[in-house]
Amino acid sequence: MARSPFHNVLTMNRSLAALLALAATAASAQVVAPIRVAAPSGLTAGVVSAPSALAPSRLQAAMAPSAFTPSLSAALPAAAAPVLTAAPALAAAPALSAAPGAAAAIPPWPAVDPIPAAATPAPRAQALSVLRNAAPTDGPTPAGFDSGRASFDGSQFAPPDNFSGWYDEHTGQWETQTSKIKRAYDLALTHPLAAGIKNGLSRNTAYRVDNSGGPWYLHTAVRTQGDDNEKTNEPDALVIFNHNALQQLSPEYLAAKLASMWVRHLYRDTLPASAEKTYVEGSVLIRVFRDLTGSTAQNWNGSKDYFLNGTFELYRHFYHWIQGFRFANVRQGPYFLDKIMHAQGDPSIDTDARGRMTLFQRAQAGQITPEAAEAAQRRFDGFVGNEQH
Repeated sequence: MARSPFHNVLTMNRSLAALLALAATAASAQVVAPIRVAAPSGLTAGVVSAPSALAPSRLQAAMAPSAFTPSLSAALPAAAAPVLTAAPALAAAPALSAAPGAAAAIPPWPAVDPIPAAATPAPRAQALSVLRNAAPTDGPTPAGFDSGRASFDGSQFAPPDNFSGWYDEHTGQWETQTSKIKRAYDLALTHPLAAGIKNGLSRNTAYRVDNSGGPWYLHTAVRTQGDDNEKTNEPDALVIFNHNALQQLSPEYLAAKLASMWVRHLYRDTLPASAEKTYVEGSVLIRVFRDLTGSTAQNWNGSKDYFLNGTFELYRHFYHWIQGFRFANVRQGPYFLDKIMHAQGDPSIDTDARGRMTLFQRAQAGQITPEAAEAAQRRFDGFVGNEQH
């Protein structure tokens, strides 16, 4: 029986559908089949799925940013780089100064030394040394010296002896009382302040020696009489040296003491005994010694000073005196207030009760007139005003 054209078309459609289905099945199997890739040398072979095997939703999920991955849209804040600044300058180390022999006993020096050097500075003295306190020795006693011994053993205050002598460790020469006093005298006149004081004296000054022997003290090494118009029993102007002090003290020390005695005579009638006059004496002593020995606040010439109780005697005066310039009035400084008026500790300043009272205290006590106190006060102010010039 012959088939109709419709039947043939239907059969062809079914065959075509079957082929299409078979082709779809084969294509599907080809798409999802894994592709094996040979691994390079040293790596394990792996399996890489074809990109088309991933569904769009899965591809989007894989490419989505993870919750744990920081977003790259906003740049991370850069840490601020530290700013390099210039290193602070190192403070200069304080200069080490040469201290006197017993440096541990000496307190720190003031930074400023306001006292000018002498017009003709003395040459730098030798290095610091401690004076030996050996008993005085007379050395050889030739016949000529024996003849002078009798006069040496005479009265307590006698004219200087130019016969009996000793080898002097400070001068390195054989000295007598006369030669040692003359050395101090001539040396004092090389200092402008001391020379000006000496030239201003209205009375001739005589020089004597205390030959009493026995212990001696620095405050009695050189002393004076006739410098106080309130003491009517001392009419003559005398400067008295202790014999043992002449042997043991340097010419510079003795010259400074001599100048301080001259200034007491200079103010005999114009500056009554008072703390102010005691201060004037100490100021001249300190300044003359300082300049003659080339001493400074940083380098005190102890070889010319006298070593006592762990430090140097005139250094003690200098240290307390110079601090007075930190005050508006030197009367407020430790030298005037503590050492002179209140007699506290070293240095021991030898004076009587009047020498520890101010001019106005003496006027209030009725010991001097207010007019005398006023005039002396102006003279003292003038003296202090010239201390640093």
